[in-house]
Amino acid sequence: MPTLIRSLRTKLLVIVALIAVIIIGWLIFAKDQPGTTSSGDLPNTPSASLDGLVYVVRQSATKTVEPHLLNLSTSSASTISPTPLGPFSDAFPQSADIKGQKVLFTVDNQLFLSQDGGRTYSHVYGDAGSGNVIVSAKLSQDATRIALSEYMPGVDGNSVKAMDLTGQNQTQLFTTPSSGTAIIGWNDDSVVYRLDYASCDSAPLVCGRYDTNGIVKHNLATGADDAVVPANKYIMYSSDMKVSDDMTHLAFVGGAIKKIPQSNGETGYTSKAPYAVIDYNLSTMKSSTLATIQPQPGDDKKPVDHYVTAGFFYKSNQVYYSADKNIYAASNTTHPLYSADSIVRRLLLADNTQLIFTQEDETNGSNTYARIYNLQTKDSRKLLDQTTMVNQTSMLISSVTTK
Repeated sequence: MPTLIRSLRTKLLVIVALIAVIIIGWLIFAKDQPGTTSSGDLPNTPSASLDGLVYVVRQSATKTVEPHLLNLSTSSASTISPTPLGPFSDAFPQSADIKGQKVLFTVDNQLFLSQDGGRTYSHVYGDAGSGNVIVSAKLSQDATRIALSEYMPGVDGNSVKAMDLTGQNQTQLFTTPSSGTAIIGWNDDSVVYRLDYASCDSAPLVCGRYDTNGIVKHNLATGADDAVVPANKYIMYSSDMKVSDDMTHLAFVGGAIKKIPQSNGETGYTSKAPYAVIDYNLSTMKSSTLATIQPQPGDDKKPVDHYVTAGFFYKSNQVYYSADKNIYAASNTTHPLYSADSIVRRLLLADNTQLIFTQEDETNGSNTYARIYNLQTKDSRKLLDQTTMVNQTSMLISSVTTK
């Protein structure tokens, strides 16, 4: 009998050991899977209350281009009816911004504003026949004022001015020598901007900060600390530069500049991996490299070696970024927050519950759509259906807003 008991006990111990091995193996396997980052790995940020986003619909058959507002808070269905922001057929919006119920957009070099979520809108500034070009326009961080960058033929450079929501009480902030200056973010004390926006995919980075408070202008590329933005770093697109909600940090992805001779004798530029995910402190004028995206075999044969961009978690100075088909929190570069089935084009919003981003269509890379992914349930859905695809050149022209 004791021999039988010992035999049973031995078998029981073996079974328990096998179960333990299976459980441990499953835990390790689950942890290593893309998109399985737990909420404990995420920055402790509040959840965003979504209102909507502005995007452009390009109907390839008729070549019409119109801005639309997609209201995200009305329905969780896969198909959501967008709201056209006025009859602007064939008029490409140069810029757009959205905060809460306020939707700002430019069409035909005129500035329009809706204060009721896109239901009605009013003309704020500009004249379609003036010849002036509104390069970019942004609501202030508190959504009480507007700043715009305007190019005027015959005048050297860009004029950057501020006004109230009716277009009145205009204040000239500063001018830049560039014919295309993109405003990245601003409040009444400071403006962060990008120069050479018009050729942002063919020129090295020149970025600046204007402090209205002390009337000072900093060139972020050649600041007091030469390591602020090293000369060999390059920003792929100005839309990929994000300023934090409190205007204290700037996030972007930079890559080594490569010169390309042009047929007209001029020099063009492109960037190649490795790319650095950079967090730039606007107060100290110091930068930190949070992650590096390494080159891969075969990159030299690709027109674009990697698609990369960066942003901030909602109400946080914590950076997240995308590299090709993966989205990461900079605090955990090993396990993606989400692994997509096609290229991620633009990061729109992240908090501790969800990701919203644009992504190439799996069957047609020239089209993009928006997707929302729940970090807790691991569920995702498209925000635009196949009939409202957004042309890649326009994509979504504003990030998701919050109430």
